[in-house]
Amino acid sequence: MKASKIFGNKIRNIRLSHKMKQSEFAHEIGVEASQISRMECGKKGTSLLRLALICEKFDVPMDYFVDPQSSDSTVGEKWVAEIKAGMNEMSIYQVGMVKEFVDRLKE
Repeated sequence: MKASKIFGNKIRNIRLSHKMKQSEFAHEIGVEASQISRMECGKKGTSLLRLALICEKFDVPMDYFVDPQSSDSTVGEKWVAEIKAGMNEMSIYQVGMVKEFVDRLKE
């Protein structure tokens, strides 16, 4: 897969992990929604400064983009942490269901 497409997939995964629309993500980093679309399709990159802003705002290490061994597990781990944090407000049954779901994700 081309590097531009890999980059686009990583941008998309960050956006989706925060449950944001392209327009919302674009607003957060100060670009037009059409630029996010082009980035996600692998047709457009971004500046190093904007990439640093994305990493800072969305709590993603820069290695996620520059290390070829880096995977989307960083984003997945953040989801798991958010789910676990919300478990305090759930019933025992709901906690059991979430635990089972998380365990299956780890397989």
